[in-house]
Amino acid sequence: MCFSASASFAASAALVSLGLLAVKKTDNKKDIPFFSIPFGFALQQAIEGLLWLSVNNSYSHLNLVLMYGFLFFAFIIWPLWVPYSLYSIERNSERKQTLLFFCVLGTSCSLYFLYRLIYFDSSVTVNSNLAYSLFMPESYYIPINILYGLCTVIPFFITTLTYAWLIGILLLLSYALSYYYYYCCLISVWCFFAALISGFIVLIAYKKHDTPLS
Repeated sequence: MCFSASASFAASAALVSLGLLAVKKTDNKKDIPFFSIPFGFALQQAIEGLLWLSVNNSYSHLNLVLMYGFLFFAFIIWPLWVPYSLYSIERNSERKQTLLFFCVLGTSCSLYFLYRLIYFDSSVTVNSNLAYSLFMPESYYIPINILYGLCTVIPFFITTLTYAWLIGILLLLSYALSYYYYYCCLISVWCFFAALISGFIVLIAYKKHDTPLS
């Protein structure tokens, strides 16, 4: 298998360390939401690591709890957290107004997925990786994916934060690779790549304070 419980747990541990380095450089409370993103991904990857173990051992009730925990991060937390964190850290007033618009989009996206998770069944199966299904109408797939991408990727190209654009590019590339090679497991694989990419936030933290990594 390409990914596993050990991969998720290793990513989680690394992200906790990187998150601590990033937050340690924070001298403004408004910057904390952005620099704490690695902690969110660390928790999400830890949840998926546990889900790997429970799926393999057929713990059905635990599977359900862990599955919804992972999906809550993927579809509720990130569309809100990403634009808001960049809005909070942004100092340019014009860019800040644009990011506020994406916060509204992110809220709409999260509310839609919350509705889907509450009123419709979801499932997870093992198919070379963990394959999640939200049973979303096919006609909704493209527009909802576009909305999700607008909320979670485009804000990195809008902010004036140094090197944020690099994270945006890496997210787009990782999505393309995940879509092409792991379509049936897209949610899990792209979240794993996004988690690793979030580690670059520590570079932004040090660059923001013009302090060399040591």
